Amino acid sequence: MKSIRGFALVALLAAGMCAGRAHAADAQGKFTLPHDIRWGLATLPAGDYNFIVRGGETTGVLRLYRGTRGVALLQSHGYDRAAPGSPALLVVEEQGVRSVRELYLPGAGVVYYYAPHRAKHVSPWVTVRSL
Repeated sequence: MKSIRGFALVALLAAGMCAGRAHAADAQGKFTLPHDIRWGLATLPAGDYNFIVRGGETTGVLRLYRGTRGVALLQSHGYDRAAPGSPALLVVEEQGVRSVRELYLPGAGVVYYYAPHRAKHVSPWVTVRSL
């Protein structure tokens, strides 16, 4: 379920994001997160980030940095061709958790899709009886 808060967050991120091509197969850019965000298995605190996507659209491996320090290596779950427009992150809020679902890079001609974060299922206690 996408919330209005999630859509408001997209507008803030899109305004602070700029992306360009490092060379024919790479894309790079920067953005600011105003809130803590889940992106795959990573939890990213609010702040400024830089990214590089190496290998073009087929791999979708995103390297995320805070300054010069690498903080995450994220694999997309799919991609599609991007229409012209502004670069953006689609962040949705589900059950109080904000997570990145799409990275839209029209300058590189691609949009990457990311699976929502799901907490691992915890099994209930099992009672063991001897026979």
